[in-house]
Amino acid sequence: MSFNSHIKTRLYFLLRIILSVVFTVSGIAKILNIDNFVLIISQFGFSEFPDLKPIAIGFASLEIITGLMLILGMMRRYALYLMYILLITFLAASIPVLISGEKIDCGCFGPLVSSEVDLWLVVRDVVLLVLILGSLRLEKDGVREPTPRTERSEFRTGNILSSTIFIFALTLTALLILQNMSLSSRVFEVAERRAQLQLKPGEQAAPLQLLAMNGDTLKLQFAETGGRYFLIFFSPICGICEQNMPVLNEIAPTLKSKGANVIGVSIFRAAETYEYYRSHPVSFQIFRIIDPNFQKAYRISEIPVMMYIEYPGIVKKVWHGLLTENDLYDIKFIASLRGNL
Repeated sequence: MSFNSHIKTRLYFLLRIILSVVFTVSGIAKILNIDNFVLIISQFGFSEFPDLKPIAIGFASLEIITGLMLILGMMRRYALYLMYILLITFLAASIPVLISGEKIDCGCFGPLVSSEVDLWLVVRDVVLLVLILGSLRLEKDGVREPTPRTERSEFRTGNILSSTIFIFALTLTALLILQNMSLSSRVFEVAERRAQLQLKPGEQAAPLQLLAMNGDTLKLQFAETGGRYFLIFFSPICGICEQNMPVLNEIAPTLKSKGANVIGVSIFRAAETYEYYRSHPVSFQIFRIIDPNFQKAYRISEIPVMMYIEYPGIVKKVWHGLLTENDLYDIKFIASLRGNL
C-alpha cells in the first residue's frame, strides 16, 4: 500500500468514527426523549400533521441505523447517502426558522445538549455535510481494507480501537441521558409539590388588591352574584407566559361574550409590567398585584397559573404552565355553560 493510500484509509476511518458517533448518539438521545422531540418537530411548521410521533421515531431510528451501518462497514455508501439526505432535510427545515428569528430548540441531541436554531447550528451542519461528501469521495476512490497481512492486522487493530471508542461514547451518552432524566424527574416532583401548595378547586379565594395600568386601584372581592372570573397570573419576563398570551388574546373576547371576567394579574415589578402592557396589546385588562397578603392567600410559587373562580370566590378550576389544546377546550367549555359549575 502506498503512503497516499495509507493516509486515505486512516482519514476514511476517522471520518467514519466521527459521523457514526454523531448520528448514533443523536438518534439514541431523541428516541429516549421522543415526546420532547415530537414537540420540537411541531414547532418547525409540521403542527398540521395529526400524529408526528411516527415521523419522530422514524427520523431518530434512521440516524441510529445509518450510524451503525457506517461503523460496522455495512453498505457504507448507502449509509452516507442517507446521512446526507437527513442533514439536507434538517437544514431545509431550519433555514426558515433562522430567517424568521424564532427561538426554537433544534432537539439535535435530545436532553444532552440544548441548542437553538441559529447560524452556528447551520455552520455545524454544513461541516457535517462536507465530512459526508469527503467520505463519499473516498468511498468512490475505492478506499478499501488493505490486503497485506501486516496491514490487515493494523487495520483490525484500528477497527477494534474505533469500535471501543464508539461503544464508550454510546455508554457515556446513555449514562448522561439517564442522569438528565433523573434530574428532570426530581424537578417535576418539586414542581408537583409546589403545585399542591396552591389553591385547589373547592377552596375559597381571598379578595385581591390590584393596580390598573392607568393608576386606578381595584379590590376584587368576587361579590357579584353569579360572577365568573378567569384570573391569569403571569410575569412580563416569563417565557411560558409569553407563549400563552397569543391564545389567551384569541379566546378572551369569547370568554367575555359569555359573561365571564378575564383579568390578567402581573406579579412582577410595576415598571416591567407597564412596559409589557404598552408594547403588547391584549384583549383583556391587565393589573399588577399590590395586595401584601397575596402570597399567603394564594400560595402561588410558579407561573403561569390560570384560575377560574365563581361567586362568592370559590375556585373551580386551575391550569398550570403552558396551555394545551385540552386546556383551551376546557376553558371554552366552562365559558359556554353561562352558569356555575
